[in-house]
Amino acid sequence: MPDAQNKPSKATHWPCDSKQAAPPEQRASLHQSFGDLLSKGTAELRAALPEELTEPGLRNLPRLVFASNRQSVSRLRQLIDHLNKL
Repeated sequence: MPDAQNKPSKATHWPCDSKQAAPPEQRASLHQSFGDLLSKGTAELRAALPEELTEPGLRNLPRLVFASNRQSVSRLRQLIDHLNKL
């Protein structure tokens, strides 16, 4: 059985309650403040995933997508709270 350190990272995404994507300087600030949540790469803004296209209330919202380290739920909550304030 693999231990927690060897778990494969999975992309995590949230529809953001915003009608437009964050400007580059704001995304850079997010990476600087919350980069410890990433297991690799960077957080990216993306359009709806194919399985979300049938959700009219969500399909036009930008998504924050990143490979999560899945180790700090409290830091993840801080990121969510920060995004909700934007």
